[in-house]
Amino acid sequence: SAQPQPIDLDSIEATGSYSATRTEIAHALLLRGPMKLALSGALEASPEEASHASSPAFDANSHIHLHLEAGNVAIGDIQPFLAQKLPLTGAIDAEIQANGPLHSLEGSGWVQLDNGSLYGEPVKRLRAQGAVSNSVVNLSSISLANEAGTVAATGSYNLNSRRFQIDAHAAAIDIAKIDQLRRQGWSTTGKLGFICRGAGDIFAGLGAMEHGARG
Repeated sequence: SAQPQPIDLDSIEATGSYSATRTEIAHALLLRGPMKLALSGALEASPEEASHASSPAFDANSHIHLHLEAGNVAIGDIQPFLAQKLPLTGAIDAEIQANGPLHSLEGSGWVQLDNGSLYGEPVKRLRAQGAVSNSVVNLSSISLANEAGTVAATGSYNLNSRRFQIDAHAAAIDIAKIDQLRRQGWSTTGKLGFICRGAGDIFAGLGAMEHGARG
């Protein structure tokens, strides 16, 4: 039911090939201002369907091979394609690889946001790195840095069961430099450290949470 979304670009350069059972992009480069998208890959018909030369089909069992590099992609350019509003501003860089059937992709990569904001809080750098396997997204490294300090975390999310796990910690966060508190008129000063562990169903609420803080 999604409506087509227009995309304005300065230039598109692409080479590839097409057959009844395979569509391949050997190289594609999309540019708009400082934004750059480079990708290569292939989409192959379902193995079962490809064996029937008369009627190969592309469906959830089709295999994809993808390598994507993105630079200076504005969050505002991504938002029209998403159902929910992202709590981010700024531009992202990313590198992603994906392989396997569409219904159960495996892949790895990283995404990084520089000089943007998260829920209205200025962010110097937000970076997430991880992999997807057997419908589980494993984030081996999540880091958030701004004027107040740095937060580090790891976590996972099961796409089928909707269960998540997260382990986060921080040390020496300068409370006086947290914009949200300043805007609310708080005059608190000092350094804050915390440890937070959580697990549960992301839609039903936290199943379990442990946390600790020190100042």
